[in-house]
Amino acid sequence: MVERENEDLSIRRQCELLALNRSYLYYERVGLSAEDQRVLQEMDKVYLDFPSYGSRRMSRELRRRGCRVGRLRVRSLMRLLGVEVIYPRKRLCIPAKDHQIYPYLLREVETDRPNVVWAADITYIRLN
Repeated sequence: MVERENEDLSIRRQCELLALNRSYLYYERVGLSAEDQRVLQEMDKVYLDFPSYGSRRMSRELRRRGCRVGRLRVRSLMRLLGVEVIYPRKRLCIPAKDHQIYPYLLREVETDRPNVVWAADITYIRLN
């Protein structure tokens, strides 16, 4: 929305009219370093093996695998990667009051021969 080559309005005035900080206009995002990329790849491998590791155990495992990284850096990279520790949380088995209860349709079905009942399994498989 800000026109840099506008002769009538300066950039300062355009930012005032749009209620923008000029620092937002000039800011250029810096990408991740090659070291951070390598740590993220290694962290992804560790997470697939041990999804219950938090930032402390993850940083220990990464140091064991040759990455020089501290716990706070691991925590921010976990947040960036979208990795969350898997552990049992409180009150998981209490259904919502408005949730519809579906009937179990296979209760009366006898599965005495092949191809009577089919099921599907959706599993994450790492491709690279």
